[in-house]
Amino acid sequence: MVSAAASDPEAAALLDSQTQHRQQGQSQIAGVLARSGALAPALRGRDAADIIHALMSPEVYRLLVHDRGWSKEKYGEWLKRTLIAQLLPPPPTHT
Repeated sequence: MVSAAASDPEAAALLDSQTQHRQQGQSQIAGVLARSGALAPALRGRDAADIIHALMSPEVYRLLVHDRGWSKEKYGEWLKRTLIAQLLPPPPTHT
């Protein structure tokens, strides 16, 4: 759809609408994490929303699953681990 959007105004409008919906949903996730105090201490809600938006983009999915041959399960596990590492505070270390 991205390539079609470059030359087709209707495809561009559809892509823009889908992107806005995705951003709204992902911003809600970041907002819930921020309001509950679950985000890493130095991470702002807006930055968390940007990280979620980038990592959960269709482009990253397509790159890893379609271009690099990852299974959907491998992608899902990677995404889960990466989002946790990027958004949440590190687990406490026991000495």
